Amino acid sequence: MFYLNLDNFVPFNVSTESNLSAITSATTLTLFAFLGLECATIPSGNVKNPETTISRATIIGTLLTTGIYIAGTVAVMGLIPPSILIHSDSPLLMLLHQSGAKVLAT
Repeated sequence: MFYLNLDNFVPFNVSTESNLSAITSATTLTLFAFLGLECATIPSGNVKNPETTISRATIIGTLLTTGIYIAGTVAVMGLIPPSILIHSDSPLLMLLHQSGAKVLAT
């Protein structure tokens, strides 16, 4: 079955960039992934108690999405060695192929 190789997490930054530059790039991509979050307020006229409902739904949705992103990242980094991962354009697809789930990877 699956197992995480903790040695894959060290060194954490295998790019030729500085840690600050790598963190800035990752932060930019993360913020881009959450782009459009304000669209959750559009149906406020059709929702009962929109002040509570929409804010609660936005927070819960954001937390769930963040959890999925973190779990996916940990899975990819823990299962694929950094020497291979650094050359990948599609790490999730690589993980599916490696795990034998080729039907899902197509």
